[in-house]
Amino acid sequence: MLRSLLRSALPGILLLATSPAFSQVLVPGDMAIIGINANNGACSGVTAEDEISFICFKTINTGTRLWLTDKGYEYQNAGFWGTVNEGIVQLQRTGTNLPAGTVITIRINGGGTCTPVTTGWTATSPVANMNLNSGGDQIFIFQANAGAAFTGAANNGVFSNCTLLYGFSTAGAPNDWVSFQNSTQRSGLPPGMICFSMSPAASSDFTKYVPFEYNTPPLITRTQRQWIIDIDDQIRWNSYASCTAYNTTNAAGPSNTWSPNWVSWPTVFPITAGGFVNGRWTGAKTTDWFDCRNWDDAEVPIATSNVLINPLYAPINNCVIGLTVSPPTAVAATVTVQTAGVARTLTIQNDGALQVGGNVTVSNTGAVSGFNGITIGNGATDGNLTAAGITLSGNGVFKGGFRSEQVGNSVAIAGNITINTGGYLDLSGGLAGGTVSLTGNYTNNDAATAFDEVGSTLIFNGAGPQSVNTSGFQEEFGYFTLNKSSNDVTLNAPALVKATMTMTSGRLMTSDPAGLLSMSNTGAIFGANDAAPSFVHGPMVKIGITSFTFPIGKATRLHPASISNLTAGPTDAFIAEYFDSDPQLDIGTPIETPPLDHISSCEYWNLEPYSGTPVGRVTLSWKQPMSCGVTNLADLRVAHWDGSMWADRGNGGAAGSFLIGTIPQAATQETDFGPGGFWTLASISEDNPLPIELLLFDARREGSEVRLDWSTATERDNDYFTVERSANGLDFADVLRVDGAGFSNTTLTYTDIDRWPLPGTSFYRLRQTDFDGASTVSNMVAVRMPGQSTNGLVLLTDDDRVIAVHDFSAGSTMDVVDMTGRIVWRGRVETEGRSYVPFDAIGSGAYLLRISDDLRSESAPFVR
Repeated sequence: MLRSLLRSALPGILLLATSPAFSQVLVPGDMAIIGINANNGACSGVTAEDEISFICFKTINTGTRLWLTDKGYEYQNAGFWGTVNEGIVQLQRTGTNLPAGTVITIRINGGGTCTPVTTGWTATSPVANMNLNSGGDQIFIFQANAGAAFTGAANNGVFSNCTLLYGFSTAGAPNDWVSFQNSTQRSGLPPGMICFSMSPAASSDFTKYVPFEYNTPPLITRTQRQWIIDIDDQIRWNSYASCTAYNTTNAAGPSNTWSPNWVSWPTVFPITAGGFVNGRWTGAKTTDWFDCRNWDDAEVPIATSNVLINPLYAPINNCVIGLTVSPPTAVAATVTVQTAGVARTLTIQNDGALQVGGNVTVSNTGAVSGFNGITIGNGATDGNLTAAGITLSGNGVFKGGFRSEQVGNSVAIAGNITINTGGYLDLSGGLAGGTVSLTGNYTNNDAATAFDEVGSTLIFNGAGPQSVNTSGFQEEFGYFTLNKSSNDVTLNAPALVKATMTMTSGRLMTSDPAGLLSMSNTGAIFGANDAAPSFVHGPMVKIGITSFTFPIGKATRLHPASISNLTAGPTDAFIAEYFDSDPQLDIGTPIETPPLDHISSCEYWNLEPYSGTPVGRVTLSWKQPMSCGVTNLADLRVAHWDGSMWADRGNGGAAGSFLIGTIPQAATQETDFGPGGFWTLASISEDNPLPIELLLFDARREGSEVRLDWSTATERDNDYFTVERSANGLDFADVLRVDGAGFSNTTLTYTDIDRWPLPGTSFYRLRQTDFDGASTVSNMVAVRMPGQSTNGLVLLTDDDRVIAVHDFSAGSTMDVVDMTGRIVWRGRVETEGRSYVPFDAIGSGAYLLRISDDLRSESAPFVR
């Protein structure tokens, strides 16, 4: 059903609901004038008689009131109606309900007296003097609601409690609707009425609508929308020289001579079901989005409209936003542009803007070549689009596309961009092309050729996680920008950046090979940092012969590595990745000594050729406290894993401070990157501590409590410690939690108490947890408390000794007995609760440790 364009009252018109007595509610588009005879006196003998024929597309219920007036809108004053020498005629339906489509004809004499030709009406004149002028006049139809009134003076009249339904002008173009003419023969067109008004092409006192393609009765059944559009077509109107010619009926002539007489035939317009479709583009009149005549429901889309542009409904015209400079902003809930055998496009130009609350969809379902879809900018002027997402698809051969090639365009997508099979995204504009801001995911399910990226900029600026996805191929980007307020962008497919990657905020999460980032020979990266943070979290590749600093890191920290002094071809490439873990555990422990004293145990890099055989000089970096302690730049070294050990690659000029700096290898080029291409920092002295380590964890009985002590040499990314306790050495529970220092390069000691220990033997261990949730666990320490438990004598071993946990007093005897029963070592308990047997006192084998006092003896086996 048609929705009223008059969403707020026209100036001087209040749109109020009708009372129950006038139950039929009419809106603009429910009525249309189909004939005006402004001077029927020569034919009827009634001086100055006018004849008006109109139809209503709804049933007119008994009691419905209509007002017809020849008062002009904006006769002199903006927003007001003329009051001088014009009148109003009221028609009230007093007969039975009048079927939809019935032709209604009335005759008005010069004094405003109205005579309905169609029966069942009562006519009165609330304001006399209605009389259509010869040589041009206007007529408006209102629905008169309860309390309808016309008030005003000095040409500033107001219609109250009335709904304006239709307007008609006999003045003819170009003077059909002109405001402020101070004339009873001219009128402005009230706001929102362009689609619910009519003016024939030429001025005439005798004019009527002639559906001349129907040259024999009966009229073909049509929808309300089809009738409105047809009546609004100027070529459907004939003008006549006299009332006699106007009243002549020719019901069976050729199409250009067929002439109905709306008084006698036909009496009913056949109307088929089928309401107006909101948001469906017809392009019936022009290409202008803001011309309501181009929309199926004669309403320019609003924020809740689902717009459809399809040649099935718009066989002639494409759609344009911005036919005038700086047009208003167009809005819609969704926009779908389809091609089905004929191309259809939507163009936004002249700084026009389209705001779409939901998705924009382009689909080419027919065999239409060339560009089909949405274009932002027209080559000379720019355009603007905001939407919740873009989905592009075609039939596999012919494309459904979105084009924004101009630098001045603004495209912001608050959701995903999806290119399906046959879709086409064109942001190419040469060295500088179109820019798209994206808060969701980028997905290309077609091929790299489905995105024309040269000169384009894609900005990832969503607050949530975002991703780049393809069906497995490497996607290519021009300019790629990370500017996120939170979270990261993940490459779920390989990606090549040809021009520049700008890293303002947000990490780029990569992997090899499924999500590998590559930079072209001419590619560059700007802005990487760990303040936001923003860097490549994972591997990346640099192609070509230019020196390059890899903006790589892990967690929240940027730890770049560089390759310079290259000997390489334009297609050769290096790959690099940073790791914030112990290289001795991940890769190997042997160290070249001399000259190296130790290497880092908290970080390393992979930097090696990826394609071809390029060589170059490697430079590493450090940043405190994450690099675990740089204290002597002269003794700092670059170390390289040669497949069997960490080899010294020298210090080619460490530069910076203890807090941050870089160190190149001594050689000007590395010619043997070896297996894996692993690199780390090292030192030739005890300076530059580099590792992170737990120096001590101990638990021992103190009266009825257990004292817990531990210390660290350095801490890196350390959130907190948790002391865990077990009665059997297998099932542990948290006892207490202590905050860590985060980052520290000095020895720190911690002490706490387990105030409610378990009876008998318990096992304690220390768990350290990083800010990112990763954790490590220390060795177990056993403590024996008084009381009964399922544990008796408990033995633990480490690399150097046997640790016996017991409840014997000091001075008790300890014997180590071999499998023949021979005592191979004897000692005494020195400290109640815990004793030790050094391994260097016994050989390898299986033994039994026995502890005795004057009252009892307990034994437990162990293996040396």
